[in-house]
Amino acid sequence: MSTKDRIIEAAIELFYEVPYGDVSLLQISKNAQVSNGIIYKYFKNKEELFQYLLEIISERIENKLENILGETREEKLKSYIRLNIEITQEEKKLIKIFREGQYKFIQYEKRIKRAY
Repeated sequence: MSTKDRIIEAAIELFYEVPYGDVSLLQISKNAQVSNGIIYKYFKNKEELFQYLLEIISERIENKLENILGETREEKLKSYIRLNIEITQEEKKLIKIFREGQYKFIQYEKRIKRAY
């Protein structure tokens, strides 16, 4: 796993367990087993890292919802519901992070509304 991937995974774990305001870059670096300064090679600050995670899940949700199938409204609605359940199960941690971030960074809330 690359250093950046370790940082991202550590951030996902921490933001999933702890609210955004209570997570520090120092905690993330410790969990990723990298020096605190190395994070700045990839991300300007905690906000940029958090928004990177929001970007990841936004793209995954959009991609998932592109696969709505069905001829009738009912079939499309069932497909939409199934896809929402799938993405929630597949991306449980990122979905929880997104729920906190969608109001903190409103552009992601607006983006997801367009996808829905």
